[in-house]
Amino acid sequence: MRIKKVTVIIFARKQQLVTSILCFMVIKKILLFCFIAFSFSLFAQPDNPGGGGGSNPDGIPIDGGIGWLAALGIGYGIKKFRDSKNK
Repeated sequence: MRIKKVTVIIFARKQQLVTSILCFMVIKKILLFCFIAFSFSLFAQPDNPGGGGGSNPDGIPIDGGIGWLAALGIGYGIKKFRDSKNK
């Protein structure tokens, strides 16, 4: 009788594992679809309202924010490394 109970418990756990894996796969596919669907709108560039006569349109400089982002990323990486080293 005990073997039958253990078998039922193992089967139930396998079924829960399969269900959780399937849910994870569905969520992953939904997120992938949303990422692909909404990323195409980010490539759109507005038309130049001034008529477009110049060769150097006003652009947005990408120098200040990227430096801060890189510095914060390096700092966070060092913190995580030190935290894992202390454990």
